Amino acid sequence: MSKLKELTSHVFSPDGWLIENGYRHTDVQLAYALSVCDAIEHSKQIHAISADTGVGKTLAYLVVSALYNALNNKRVVIATHSIELLRQIEKDIPIANRITEALTDTTVPFSTRIGKQHYLDPDRIELLYVNLVDEGVELTSKHHELLSWAKTSALTGSGLISDWRQSFGALPIGVTEEAICLTKYSRDGANNAESRSSANAKVAGIVITTHAMMINAAFTEVLGNIGDITFLIDEGDKFENAAELIGNVFIPVKRIASIAKACLSNLKSKKSKSLSALINLAYEYDNALRDMDTGKDIHFKHVGNEQIKQVEHCVSEIVQSMSVALKSSKRSLANLTAFNELQLINDFLSSFNKNISLRGLHFSKKRRNPAFLRFFQSPAAVIHRHLEKGASAIFTSATIRDMGRSEISFSFLASTLMVAESDMGVKASFSPRQYGDLQFFVPDNELPNPYQHGEVNSLWRRYVTDVIRYTQSRYERVLVLATSFDEVDALSILLKGHGAFHKQGTGLAPLVAQWEKNGGILVSPSVWEGFSPRLSDGSQMFSSLVITKLPYSVPCELKLGELRGRLASQGSHYSAEAIYYKNLTQVAMRRFCQGIGRAVRAETDQCDIYICDPRILGNIKLKQGFAKALPKRFEVKLEDACQFDGKVSIEKAAKTMDELEGWV
Repeated sequence: MSKLKELTSHVFSPDGWLIENGYRHTDVQLAYALSVCDAIEHSKQIHAISADTGVGKTLAYLVVSALYNALNNKRVVIATHSIELLRQIEKDIPIANRITEALTDTTVPFSTRIGKQHYLDPDRIELLYVNLVDEGVELTSKHHELLSWAKTSALTGSGLISDWRQSFGALPIGVTEEAICLTKYSRDGANNAESRSSANAKVAGIVITTHAMMINAAFTEVLGNIGDITFLIDEGDKFENAAELIGNVFIPVKRIASIAKACLSNLKSKKSKSLSALINLAYEYDNALRDMDTGKDIHFKHVGNEQIKQVEHCVSEIVQSMSVALKSSKRSLANLTAFNELQLINDFLSSFNKNISLRGLHFSKKRRNPAFLRFFQSPAAVIHRHLEKGASAIFTSATIRDMGRSEISFSFLASTLMVAESDMGVKASFSPRQYGDLQFFVPDNELPNPYQHGEVNSLWRRYVTDVIRYTQSRYERVLVLATSFDEVDALSILLKGHGAFHKQGTGLAPLVAQWEKNGGILVSPSVWEGFSPRLSDGSQMFSSLVITKLPYSVPCELKLGELRGRLASQGSHYSAEAIYYKNLTQVAMRRFCQGIGRAVRAETDQCDIYICDPRILGNIKLKQGFAKALPKRFEVKLEDACQFDGKVSIEKAAKTMDELEGWV
């Protein structure tokens, strides 16, 4: 047994350090921690470890990472998909430090790294205030408090805008995050807190960061030298989403004109030949590129040289015009948000023509407005770039295993990373034997599917509304998992606004506070994962969960087309459609499992789950697949689900004659 596994066993064993110091022990957490030890010491570079809710994986991998660094002086980067989850991981750092110091006499340097856009720039705040005064905005005491706080915090505090919001609430009138936070154009040292964070992340033994920052590290020195480093990727099933979010960038040609107009309107003279020329050029090329519209997005790998040259010419002309406009108006518009955005677009387009294989044209669905498109950076390319530098990667998550299968398999992850599953090192899955209790309710066979001829079925939506009304009447708090903001809007109208509705562009935290205080329903499309609110005493906040429909993603013709092209170039006989839609089902099953995971977060939790999508009954294979996507302890629960008609009715078995008085 290695020294790392020996110390890890001592920490998590039935009579180990955790028990000695007043914490609890579970066999499954010990097994998971030892599996992380195997992966971090393994000769192969890619590993996958699935761990259901309740295993205690965060503390386990933090302790193993810290002990590994203390014993070997090798760095570990822990990446998760959101800043909210990053903050949750940070809460376990003190206990991981205590354990490491107690067992190795070593203090492991931890560091947290997030993007510049989360840090305040006092210089930009001052410049913004000058612009606001010029526009006739009267600065209030809150404006001055923000500037004073930003200067102090950037020098000796966290420098984070989130800390301002937490302490003081909303930003002053006329102030937006985009206008006052750091950008790549901010002065070096404008925020010492960010500079310290950046420097520490390049040398710290353990770095806690986001998927986005890890992806950037494949192409920049943002995390320092990543040779011989171990990346532990928490919520690893979300890594592909992060790669897509960072890489899928499209700049509508008309957007360039509208931003240039905003810059022009902020000039005191309201005149600028260079900005006017840029506006006219953008409109001219917007019209010209419409002639290339064939009804689908264009991937440059699959079109002729003449079309590529036409787009390259448009981009070159716009970049040249934009550079002149930026140079001529920099002194007057230096802190304007629109001016900063124009600079970022100029950076993007300046590199656009350098890698044609990842470029194309996108056309908006309704108006067919053309946009310059950069396709997403595939997670496989990112990971292999890290591996080539000598790094290794451990993917972990509650839902990283293949969904809908009894046996443990990671073929979906392997295909995403473009490796053979047999070439992966450690592959393991862990689930607590006992963890909460669920009761499932599903529609009867008469309910129509959510969609009919591509439109939302009104009978189905009425059923969803009835179910929500029923749960409102029966439970103190109900969480409703919608699949889009459009669905939230529709339900808000049908339910006449009786509840907390998370609408696009609004913050979630105030709604959760309202929900905790007043009870009722919380309807959101954004809390399928990473959402586990508890009451102040740590107990369960809600005991009913409504899933409006199975969380299938909208098919993306761009991805399907790229898959067709890749298979064709390889001479493969496989059907792109079959592979693509199988993957969509895998993603839906994974999200379904994550949604169910919102309901039980502790051994004492109990929850009633109402699934309003009849498709879960229409196909035995599909139902079994979604059941097998759940942790094993809940599979039978879904298979034995009760049918529910959505009506608020008297439960006959529970009523006595006295209770029925007045109903007859």
